[in-house]
Amino acid sequence: MPRSDEAQAFFHAVYSAVQEIPYGKVTTYGHIAMLLKDLVKSASV
Repeated sequence: MPRSDEAQAFFHAVYSAVQEIPYGKVTTYGHIAMLLKDLVKSASV
């Protein structure tokens, strides 16, 4: 099933944020959502 444009944009935003995490470091879904400026979507991350 193809992704919607909104879902694809969200995927790329999350992927970009995750790539910024240094090797060997950890973070939380909430922190990634905070980086995306959308705390409501922490469960979606």
